[in-house]
Amino acid sequence: MDARETSWDVRLSVLAGGALGTAGRAALLWGMPPSAGGWPWATFAVNLAGAALLGWLVAGEHWRGERSRAFLTHGLCGALTTFSAFQLEVVSLAEAGHASVAVAYLATSVLLGLLLASAASALRRGFTGRRGAEAAPS
Repeated sequence: MDARETSWDVRLSVLAGGALGTAGRAALLWGMPPSAGGWPWATFAVNLAGAALLGWLVAGEHWRGERSRAFLTHGLCGALTTFSAFQLEVVSLAEAGHASVAVAYLATSVLLGLLLASAASALRRGFTGRRGAEAAPS
């Protein structure tokens, strides 16, 4: 999305999706506060859910317009997931002497995220009948 060519209605769609994604992430974080040295379940959950949702959405690529794409991908999924909090949690766990939890959290998050994004994408392509290059995002 080139900001110079993006209309205000698309920008507002990103803003609206971002507000919804942020609210969802905040609700989960408030409902599942991390324990000292424990697994950061809320961030883990939103990042994996976001990876699966984005894999599903992008593989379908049947948008009714740029606004719906912007709302769902850049807005909702972008705000729901949090790479920065994930990184901070890994570093904080390691610095607090919980290196094994930090490494497990890092590896599990990356591997499961890739697996879920790939699986959701493949599942969606199976539903839509799209394969290979024609299913690739533009």
